[in-house]
Amino acid sequence: MCHTPTETKQTGQIGIQNLCQLMYRGLPNVDKQVIQVLEESGYKVQDIEHKCCGGGIGYMHRLDVIDKIAYDRILDFKDSDYYTSYCPACYWILYYFGKKNKTHRKLKNIFDLLL
Repeated sequence: MCHTPTETKQTGQIGIQNLCQLMYRGLPNVDKQVIQVLEESGYKVQDIEHKCCGGGIGYMHRLDVIDKIAYDRILDFKDSDYYTSYCPACYWILYYFGKKNKTHRKLKNIFDLLL
């Protein structure tokens, strides 16, 4: 993985929803690599427990379970200026439930954070 931080130092506290499929299926240190790039870019990465965003169990027609997990996950980012994910499915879940729960934190595309 290329470790290239942004040229201009960034600021803010960020929470990350890591990609379970990579972490649990052969790339257990991918979260550390993402954190390193963001920290080298100037962000303060918050120590937030890794857990499901709700989408992992998601499309099994258990909307009640998805709603509960996703709502709880959004609350995990309560002290973040930004939150992000490099998983398209997680990003969508965080976007939808962030709007649904009227969070004031900003969901940012991880690539936009590094520009």
